[in-house]
Amino acid sequence: MTCWTARARSSTCTACVEVADLARTAQVGIRDSKHKAGPALVVPARAWAEFVAEVRYGF
Repeated sequence: MTCWTARARSSTCTACVEVADLARTAQVGIRDSKHKAGPALVVPARAWAEFVAEVRYGF
């Protein structure tokens, strides 16, 4: 079973995402929290980490 987590900064907005660490496959799942049964974007964990760092630190 995949455990989806809402991002801390998304808790009060209407355009929120949830993220799942798919560690067995070295991937991360991203989905719209309002459409849990809808499709998910799956990206390599490294790409997700680089994206988050870019957003956070502006590298």
